[in-house]
Amino acid sequence: MNLQVNLDHITFYQGQNVSDGQPGVINGAVVDGQFSEQLATEIQDPNPTFSALSIGPNATQTLHFSRSLPAGQCGYYQVDVAKQGLTSQKGLVGFEIRILGCGTPSISTTASPTSGTVGVVISDTAVLSGGLSPTGTVTFALFGPGDTTCAGTNLVAGLSGFANVPLSGGSASSAGYPTTQMGTFNWVATYNGDANNNAVASACGTEAVTVLPASPAISTIPSPAAGTVGVVISDSAHVTGGLSPTGTVSFALYGPGDTTCAGPNLVAALSGFANVPLSGGNASSAGYTTTQVGIYRWVASYSGDANNNAAVSGCNAEQVTITKPLGGQGCTPGFWKNPKHFALWVGYTPNELVSAVFNVPASFPDGSDGTSLASSSLAGALAFQGGSTLNGASQILLRAAVAALLNASNPNVAYPMTTGQIVTAVNAALNSGDRTQITNLATKLDNANNGGCPLS
Repeated sequence: MNLQVNLDHITFYQGQNVSDGQPGVINGAVVDGQFSEQLATEIQDPNPTFSALSIGPNATQTLHFSRSLPAGQCGYYQVDVAKQGLTSQKGLVGFEIRILGCGTPSISTTASPTSGTVGVVISDTAVLSGGLSPTGTVTFALFGPGDTTCAGTNLVAGLSGFANVPLSGGSASSAGYPTTQMGTFNWVATYNGDANNNAVASACGTEAVTVLPASPAISTIPSPAAGTVGVVISDSAHVTGGLSPTGTVSFALYGPGDTTCAGPNLVAALSGFANVPLSGGNASSAGYTTTQVGIYRWVASYSGDANNNAAVSGCNAEQVTITKPLGGQGCTPGFWKNPKHFALWVGYTPNELVSAVFNVPASFPDGSDGTSLASSSLAGALAFQGGSTLNGASQILLRAAVAALLNASNPNVAYPMTTGQIVTAVNAALNSGDRTQITNLATKLDNANNGGCPLS
């Protein structure tokens, strides 16, 4: 006699899908292994087992059988034992068993942070839910910019803290990874499964991390910061911050009067100013020989690279003041007060008030008035006559001082003093109340004003 053992897979019970063997789904329907076959949808066993049985009348015999199922075949099964050659099925029953191993949890993930600049440290966290009380580990993989299918190199494959991270309370977190390039990174978290649960992985693209270029700063040092016409000037730039910036720096130089750096770049066609390579974060320009008086302005532009944004210094961050050389030339008050020479005035105007340039006291210690001097125009001061009082001495000084200022400010007159030196000396003398100090300075300036006028 042979017995036929069928292992029929229960796919639905009372209308509920029970194919993966989730616990509690056949809720109260199976008692002590028994169930109602009429309430079940089954897949019949395609490979039943046959066992030979030899037993006498009214005898009892225990039959053992084994069955190997392919990997992944788990869930609820009905075990049927059918007779061949027996007149009675007494002692032969059908019953239900549950084979574990097909729990399928869900995995949700959270990348932290989801964006940042190059160099930011990123990590990932996975949370398991559902399944058959999942235990075990999670392995994290990270794929770099351009790998939109997560089929390329796993950037963290050889690093500690990313593979087989134990679940704790249903979650696991990776170690941190310092980013080294800009672009979109993608995390993939894989739950490795356990005896009762299938492995499951998050999808590529569901945990994108956007890494933007870093923004370095650029600081500059002009050399020298001041000089006289003909001095050779240059610029140096230092790029800091960002992520190990590489690339080049281009230097532009704008001439006197171009306060917005919108005019011609004086070094645009010269060698040693464009695309100067960074070395240790620094770059220096070639030298430029100045040709005129005034304020020059450097602008340094860092090119940026794959991981760093470009950076530019401000227009007025690097001013270089160029003055004319001092010399022994000078034009007299009579030259400067002539209306036909008003066009040669530089930095001052004929109608500008004395008080706008010099600090004249309202009154002098001898009681003479100073207000009338302060309210005079510069052109008027060139016609002062002088006198015996402190007011008169101050007239003599101011006449010589205005001519001295016009000589010092004109780029074509090599005067022996600067405008700053003149204003400082004159203010000190006017406020000293000492006639001798006032007239001595007037004599010094008058001698300089008669040094020989190069203008006509």
